[in-house]
Amino acid sequence: MKNIMISIIIALIFFGGILFLQVMLSKSKNKLLGLILPIFSFLMSIIIILNLAAYSEIKTSKVVLENGIIVEEQIINENGDDKDFNIILSTAIPTFLLGNISTLLFLIIYFYCRTKKKKNEDLNKMRIADL
Repeated sequence: MKNIMISIIIALIFFGGILFLQVMLSKSKNKLLGLILPIFSFLMSIIIILNLAAYSEIKTSKVVLENGIIVEEQIINENGDDKDFNIILSTAIPTFLLGNISTLLFLIIYFYCRTKKKKNEDLNKMRIADL
């Protein structure tokens, strides 16, 4: 139980640090710095999908019955070009969507910080103009 709690605390500190880094990069003067983590996250999800398609394996079974009794049962692994596209696609779409949750979170932080920064800059310009 103690090890689980320590692991959870370390994971929370790690993810909190990543979110803090995204906020700091998004608030920087350079617009492109805030897009580093979203682009990295998106590229990682693409790599996951490519690996999923490259290393997926389709298993089919063949059962031979005689008088209701199983005589022979084989599990056939099919690799290569004759993979069923629908099976790969039905796995790839949810994997891609789940893999991009962090990308979406990073982009929300980026646009929120950039909008807030732009609003503050506009307010400063108005204050200077009022003087």
